[in-house]
Amino acid sequence: MIDKTKLIKLGLVVALISVGAFSSWKITQMYYHDKLSTERAAHASTLKSISDEAALNLSNQIQSNNQLVLQLNQLERKHYDDLQQVLNQNTTYRNAVLSGTKRVQFAEASLATCKQSLHQTTSTSSMGNGTSIELSPIAGQTILDIREGILRDQAKLRYLQEFYIKNSASQ
Repeated sequence: MIDKTKLIKLGLVVALISVGAFSSWKITQMYYHDKLSTERAAHASTLKSISDEAALNLSNQIQSNNQLVLQLNQLERKHYDDLQQVLNQNTTYRNAVLSGTKRVQFAEASLATCKQSLHQTTSTSSMGNGTSIELSPIAGQTILDIREGILRDQAKLRYLQEFYIKNSASQ
């Protein structure tokens, strides 16, 4: 038969080993729990700083974008007003041609082109090439229509060039 004292000793040894194992497990759990809590706090702090930086960048981008939109609206208003002024002037010319108070004519000018300057000699007795061509009112209206198209295209090009310059400068 097994001795009672040996059995009690064996029970105490098993109990002490169990208490030691449980204590060791509990201490390890508390250590890792504390370490995990520290890591979670550091991670949360990092996420907060990233979020704050992103919010600041977004705010700056929105402010920059609003400033750019304002500048582009001012640019568009300026070019629109300039275009309207030129178109009003063209309409005035058109009305004057229609009423007969003005006529459209082309004056020939001697330009310094290679072809002209090659065969041109200076002469003091020459009357020059100063002829002009006067157009009918219908042809004058057509010329003014063409002029209006050219003015519109030039205004669009100026606007697009300034738009590109401002837009590329902001990026």
